[in-house]
Parts: sequence; C-alpha cells; structure tokens
Amino acid sequence: MTQFTDLSISPTEGLRITLHNLPSSPPCQNPGYVPSRTLRPHLHPSSKPSTPPTSPALGFLALRTFYSNPSLWSQFQQHFTDLLSSQLTPSNGTGIPSVVNEFQIIWIEDPSLEEASMEDIRVYVSNMKERGSVPQGMDWSMVLVADEAAAVSVVEALKGQKSKKAVPWVIGLDVDYGEGEEEEVYEGFFKVAVQTLLTELFPVLATQMMAPSEMVAGIDWELGVWIWG
Repeated sequence: MTQFTDLSISPTEGLRITLHNLPSSPPCQNPGYVPSRTLRPHLHPSSKPSTPPTSPALGFLALRTFYSNPSLWSQFQQHFTDLLSSQLTPSNGTGIPSVVNEFQIIWIEDPSLEEASMEDIRVYVSNMKERGSVPQGMDWSMVLVADEAAAVSVVEALKGQKSKKAVPWVIGLDVDYGEGEEEEVYEGFFKVAVQTLLTELFPVLATQMMAPSEMVAGIDWELGVWIWG
C-alpha cells in the first residue's frame, strides 16, 4: 500500500472534506472559486472544528454531472464523506496524519454539466486551468466525476449491500488524455473505488508515481473498478 510519508507534508490535525457549490456558467466556461459550505466527518466528537489551513489545499477537484435527482445527490454526499472518513485509521498508511487537515474534495456543481461526456469535462477543466480557477494543490492529471450511476453505487453500498460486487465508485478522468492515445484497455477514464481515494489514488497522483494510462493495471476486471496503485 502506498504510504503518505513520501509527500513530505507538515503534520496537521483532522480531515476536512469541502464541498463547494460554484455558480452556474455557460457550457465550457468556468465558475469562480467560491466556497459555500464544508462537511466535516465527526472523527473526534469532543474536538472543535479546526481552523482552515493557510497553506494550499490538497485533494481532488470533482465534478457533478447529474441534477435531476437532488435527493440522491444529498445521500451521495453524506455516504461519500463517511467512506472517506473511514480511511483515516493508522492501518491505512503511516503518513495519513500529515495530510488529513489539508485534504479536500472540491465539487464543481454547474447545471451546464448535466450528462456531460468525458470529453466535455476535459474541455471544462482545461478552461478552468486557463483561467487559473483550479486551486493550488489540486492541479493533478486526474479529476473525479460523479454521474448518477456513481452516486447510486455509493448509496447502495452504504445501505447494506454486502455483495463483493457492491463496490462504491466514482469516475477518475484523465484530463490530459488525447485522441492520439487510444489503447485497447484505456479510454482515458475508469471507475475508482471510493475506499482507495485517500489511501491509494491520491498518493499515486501527488507523487506522479504513475501516469493515469499506466494505472489500468490496478483495475479489478471482475468488478470493473480500480482498487490499487
């Protein structure tokens, strides 16, 4: 399992998973970086919320691509947060305490992304980068995407679906993938098990240990989901 000790990040105190609702914009334009609310897992009930860090955030940029089912989205947000919180145990990596306070998932919520294709999202993110709208510490080669199927996988897994095949996932999208890179087993995106986002996917991307196209070796083809780096 990948360890966070390779990231050389100063120690901090707790996990903050921040969900930002950004104002709507025309297709392929980019909203400003306007935080609206923060969800904090209750890791230490007796502790007070930590002060937002002054250093750059660390984590993932993520995009929502369905808007017709607000109830499902609300359930997804809560279960997704719970799943990330559950990764914060010593057995998941000796370096986890050194990054958890800065770690954030920043969600782009823009109705123009309704049922957007992977290529549409690449263009959207590219435009964000050109405008300097991607927060420092989140400009990785991959972003996360939650479509309706991904949200269902997360909600069902937390509702007692114990089958091995009930793996909660979101999409990992290679933002640098181009038309000249088609490969038989790589389409420029793949499903990523939520349980691996903090312990496996993030350190692989942050240390540039592998390019997204090389990560397909970590896909469990029976489940159709990436599970290791």
